[in-house]
Amino acid sequence: MELTIFELFGETEVTIPALDEMKSAAEDAESSYSQLSNIQLQIAKSQHDASRDMLQLLERAIARTQARIPALERSIEEVKMEYNLP
Repeated sequence: MELTIFELFGETEVTIPALDEMKSAAEDAESSYSQLSNIQLQIAKSQHDASRDMLQLLERAIARTQARIPALERSIEEVKMEYNLP
């Protein structure tokens, strides 16, 4: 979405807030993905004997990520509506 706005409208005083919002949403999603991936890798390295603490950490990370998804989707939809994008 960030790239689409940039390509269609450029980087102007009007588009900078939307571009920043999309960049922030992407960074938030990337951070969540990275955290989940790192935990999964640690569990995989434990060779099927993941500790209860590690599984609880994964459970909390999943819950946090799931809780963030609606806000990220809302941000993207708001920007799409503001710029009349599909």
